[in-house]
Amino acid sequence: MYFPRFVTTIWAACIIGSMCAQAAPWDATAAQRQKGIVAETLAWNIETLSGAYRKVGKTNSAWDGAAIEALDGFAKMRSGPITNLDTLSKTVGRLADKAMAAGCEDPLVHYVHLRHTQLPFSPNRYERELSKVADRLIASEYPPIRKTYAAMRAAQELKEAGTNFTTAMHHYRRAAMRAATNVVSDKRVPISEIDDICTEILSMLTYNGTQLEQFYKSIEGPLFQNWPQQHSTFLIKGQFYIDFAWSARGYGLANTVPEGGWNLFRDRLRTAANALERAWELNQTDIRVPIRMLRVELGQGKDRNRMELWFNRAMGIDPNSDAACYEKFLYVQPLWYGTREDMLTFGRECFASTKWGGQVPLMLVTAHEWLAARGKDAAAKEQYWKDPAVWQDVKMAYEKFFKLNPSETGWRHNYARHAYWAEQWDDLNKQLSLLGKVNYEYFGGKLDYDKMVAEAARHKR
Repeated sequence: MYFPRFVTTIWAACIIGSMCAQAAPWDATAAQRQKGIVAETLAWNIETLSGAYRKVGKTNSAWDGAAIEALDGFAKMRSGPITNLDTLSKTVGRLADKAMAAGCEDPLVHYVHLRHTQLPFSPNRYERELSKVADRLIASEYPPIRKTYAAMRAAQELKEAGTNFTTAMHHYRRAAMRAATNVVSDKRVPISEIDDICTEILSMLTYNGTQLEQFYKSIEGPLFQNWPQQHSTFLIKGQFYIDFAWSARGYGLANTVPEGGWNLFRDRLRTAANALERAWELNQTDIRVPIRMLRVELGQGKDRNRMELWFNRAMGIDPNSDAACYEKFLYVQPLWYGTREDMLTFGRECFASTKWGGQVPLMLVTAHEWLAARGKDAAAKEQYWKDPAVWQDVKMAYEKFFKLNPSETGWRHNYARHAYWAEQWDDLNKQLSLLGKVNYEYFGGKLDYDKMVAEAARHKR
């Protein structure tokens, strides 16, 4: 799907999702436990946001009221399941706008303002502004958790901005790693926050084996000392050793693996499997455990039944998990343990299932995208989409997806592009009328989009 760039904090939804996974199977006791976790986390976030602002921030009566309200709203976003996330984000943004308009010079309030503002930014201005505020937070007396997130967000944005910012990106990555080590060393931090921050940093460092190892080794001791019986502790370890294993193997074909790489790959995957199995013993409601075990099985290749076991466990937790489906899709590719037919069979299973929803039906489209990309030349790739049997699969997958998810209009872009490639003009014209706000970049720019629209108009009946 195309993803329009918004400055608002879409990542907050992921934070809440991982936090919800801490709960035990649903019952009255679990509900009370979850309520207590949310209250404890909210209190901690308020302490390290508005509480810290009152102690070490650049306070002033001209903006204190709006600043504190913005920080408290941000604390709520960070602390538990909420149904009005978008509304709360906009409210936080407006309050931060008000504080900034009153002359607020505090770096934490400025950071929240940048993360939630709806104002447009010129190219690279957002990255520059975020870097400046990260520098100020890193040099401040604010808690390490706030320094970590500011540095991490700056690093992520600079990576998106391109290679001209590589040196600065690594600077902020290292700053985030240092600050996060201090966070993990503090046993008062809620485990949900430890889970979030370690997971994000490990994901950020996935393809940098040196920084990946450096970070994990810096947190492993305090992680197990402070939270030895939390499933998140073992989940973090499992995630690290999966990525550490692949960094030893490399991401190319088997004949590109460096000398000694296979032994390191096997040893590290074994460690990852042991950690994730322990995480599953401690908590069987967190879908990340079986999803990561699917990646372990991809590397170990022990048994198809083992893959199916973990896949079914994941789908049992969330029948809409396209992430679990994608892991199985990798497994059944010809590059691993399957065939072209296996891929299409699984894609059609995803479409036909009466239990699975969300984006799962679109795995059939993903299978055809994979097969089209393997055409022997550009002409073969182009011709692939014109096969009527292929279009039948693609169309029925999209139609089911929109029946299940009528509000997911962004995916109309994908549907339109595939119709264009397949020269299915009636379907293309219909999708063009349903696009809503157009993301021209998805189609290669406005000129390419206009060319497609003109071609569709010539075939309109």
